[in-house]
Amino acid sequence: LLFSSVFQINEIKIAGMQKVSQEEIMAKVDEILPKSILLLKTKSIFLADISQTKKALLQNFPQIEEVTFDRRFPTGLNVEVKEREGRALWCNSECYLIDKDGVIFETIADNNQLMQIRIEGATDQIQLGQSVISRELLSSLLKIEGLLKEKSGLETEKAIVVSDERVNFKTREGWEIYFNLNEDFEWQVTKLTLVLEKEITPEKRAALEYIDLRFTRVYYK
Repeated sequence: LLFSSVFQINEIKIAGMQKVSQEEIMAKVDEILPKSILLLKTKSIFLADISQTKKALLQNFPQIEEVTFDRRFPTGLNVEVKEREGRALWCNSECYLIDKDGVIFETIADNNQLMQIRIEGATDQIQLGQSVISRELLSSLLKIEGLLKEKSGLETEKAIVVSDERVNFKTREGWEIYFNLNEDFEWQVTKLTLVLEKEITPEKRAALEYIDLRFTRVYYK
């Protein structure tokens, strides 16, 4: 039964790719699927090691977030790929896309549409598929970025995590905003909006260096 041609996988359908080529995935699947029994090769649909094939794809293609398999008896196999989506940039000597889980998965030229993230003291020795920032911290930074744009109309260029309590956001206007990571983000952005509306004229804003929101009182220079 295991060697019968009736049950040998001869049709593999792959879907969901945008960045990873179908040919590369097919080559890796074809490499893993064949099994040897008594020195004889078989691609029996019953022996297809889905777990091992999935592990190999995730290890070899950092762009892939998830992959699922579906046997189509008697000779088919469907492979559905879900690729990672870039939410921010991680830059040192090169820039990398970061997904929602904090994993870097692709080298990219500096992208002005995405905010750069940096953690002070973090190592520069990184590789694709590695987690460089916790999912929770990344979620907080993206939330602040969204609040700044929504409530204050500010575009952010970079977020530098200075400590467990402090992050500095650099705006595209060139000045910085200091946030307390342990305090309510919406309230801090509200304080920022009020200061920009009532205390900092457009003329002063052109020379602004920073606004510090970490304390009860707002400080700026």
